[in-house]
Amino acid sequence: MLSSAASDVYKRQLGGRAQPADGIPEGVRQAVEWAGEGPVCALGTLYFSGEVRQAFKELSKTK
Repeated sequence: MLSSAASDVYKRQLGGRAQPADGIPEGVRQAVEWAGEGPVCALGTLYFSGEVRQAFKELSKTK
């Protein structure tokens, strides 16, 4: 998840799509929805990465 300021810089410089989420599971859900069949990339600490992996795992169970 990006801070509001980082999100604005990302969108301005790279034309990407970024939006704050209420938490990692919601952010992963939004990213997967936006990506459609495309890739999703998440960057952060090892702790963050573990939560992202868990969110992807839980999301894949519902599909």
